[in-house]
Amino acid sequence: MVVREKEHHTQISVVEDNILVEHYVSDIQEVQTVGNIYLGRVQNVLPSMEAAFVDIGQARNGVLYAGEVNWDAARLEGQPRRIELAFKSGDPVLVQVTKDPIGHKGARLTSQVTLAGRFLVLVPSGGMTGVSRKLSERERSRLKGIVSKIAPKDMGVIIRTAAEGASEEAIVKDLESLVRQWERINAKREEFWHGKRPKLLQGEPDVAIRVVRDIFNDDFGKLIVEGDKVYGRIEEYLDTMAPDLKDKLEKWDPAEHEGKDVFDKWQIDSQLRKGMERQVYLPSGGSIVIDRTEAMTTIDVNTGRFIGKGKSLEETVTRCNLEASEEIARQLRLRDIGGMVMIDYVDMVMPANRDLVLRRLVECLARDRTKHQVAEVTSLGLVQMTRKRIGQGLVEAFSEECPTCKGRGFILHDQPTVSADYDDPYALRGGDPFVKTNKHGRGTAPAPEPAGSSADVKAKLAQIAAAAVAANNTEEE
Repeated sequence: MVVREKEHHTQISVVEDNILVEHYVSDIQEVQTVGNIYLGRVQNVLPSMEAAFVDIGQARNGVLYAGEVNWDAARLEGQPRRIELAFKSGDPVLVQVTKDPIGHKGARLTSQVTLAGRFLVLVPSGGMTGVSRKLSERERSRLKGIVSKIAPKDMGVIIRTAAEGASEEAIVKDLESLVRQWERINAKREEFWHGKRPKLLQGEPDVAIRVVRDIFNDDFGKLIVEGDKVYGRIEEYLDTMAPDLKDKLEKWDPAEHEGKDVFDKWQIDSQLRKGMERQVYLPSGGSIVIDRTEAMTTIDVNTGRFIGKGKSLEETVTRCNLEASEEIARQLRLRDIGGMVMIDYVDMVMPANRDLVLRRLVECLARDRTKHQVAEVTSLGLVQMTRKRIGQGLVEAFSEECPTCKGRGFILHDQPTVSADYDDPYALRGGDPFVKTNKHGRGTAPAPEPAGSSADVKAKLAQIAAAAVAANNTEEE
C-alpha cells in the first residue's frame, strides 16, 4: 500500500505484483460522507415511493427507504410497518449514510446504524452475532465463541474477515472501542434531540485512515507513506488499534531518493492515466472498450491484432476472452465501477468455452472486496453482473463535466452540419464511396476530357470529308 500527500489531497494506492489495482483520493474539502451518522429532520414522506426525505445538512435531502428503517425504534405498537405511520414531517431521526450523493440523487440513508472497527462491526439495534462467510468453518466457530462471551446485551456484532487469526485480547479491545463510540453518539443524540437543525453526531475518519482500517492487514508487505501529516495520523491509528502492523509502516522522504516521490517507484501516475482511458489494450494485442451510461457500464471485448496460435478460430477467441476477463476484473477495481455492468465478449460457439470464460471472470473477481454478483451468460452472449456502488469512481475523481457539451461528447446545432462550402454531400464524410481513394484518403483524379476543336480545324476536316465523297462518286461513274 502506497500513500502520498500532495498539496491539498491525499492519494492511496494498492499495488499487487507492481500493478496498480485500487486507488482512493482524499481531499481537504472532502465530500464523501459514507458512514457518517446524523441526527436528521424528516422533510416529507412519500407513501407511494415508500420513502422519507431527510434533511442532514447537505445541499440535497437524503433518502430513507422503508427497507432501511429501524422498525424497533419506530414504536408502531402493533400497527402495520408503513413509513407514513413511522414518520411525519419535522420528526428527528437517527440515520447513517450508506451511499454518497451521485448526480442529481441525494445520499442514501439507513436508520439501522452500524459502527465499523478493525475486526468487528457493532450493530446497536441488533441482537445477533454474524460471521463473515469468507472465513473457514473452524475459524468462524473460534471467533463466534469469543464474541458470544463479550458481546453487549441487546446489541449485535458482526465479525469481519480481517478478524482471521486475531487474538481474544485484540477483539475485546476493538469491541470496547466501538461501545465507547456508541455511548458518545447516544449522548449527543439526547443533547440535540429537540433541536431544529440536523446535526452530525459522528463523522467517518478521512480516507487514509478508513482505507488502512478496512484493507490493510497481514497480507500486505509494506505501507509506504509520503507526507508528514498523513504519516502522523496513520502512525497514531496503528499505535492505538493495530500495533502488530506498526513494523510494516515506512516513511518515504523524496530527499533520500533523488527528489522522486513515492508514486514514481511503481509508475503509479502513468498507470492512473491509462486507467482513465476509454480503450485498454491487452498484452496479446486485443483490447477492451469501457463506456459508462446512465443505466449501466458497458464493456466490449475486441480481438484487435490478436491472431493467436490456436488451431481454430474458436480457440483463438477463447484465449482472447480469458485474457480480457483478467483485465476486466482489474479495471472494475481500479476505476471503482459500480451499478450494472454488461460485458460483450467475442462470440464463442461452444458452451464449454463460455463457461470457462465465466469461471475465469469469477475467479479474478475473488480479490475484489466490494460486493458483486455475476449472472449467467444471456441468449445474446452477454455477461451481466452488478457491483456495489458506494462513491464516485476513478474517472469522476479526476475529471469534470465539459461545460460546452454537458458530458454528451458532441455539440448539437440548429442546422445540419454539412457545410455550404461543399457541393459534394460526401465531402465531410470521407469522400464519395463510389470514387476510389488511396491509403491517404485522397481520391484519384479522373482522366481529363479532350479539349474542344477550334473552328479552323473543323473547316479543314469538312474539306477532307467532301473531297473523299467526291472521289468516291467519280470511281462509281
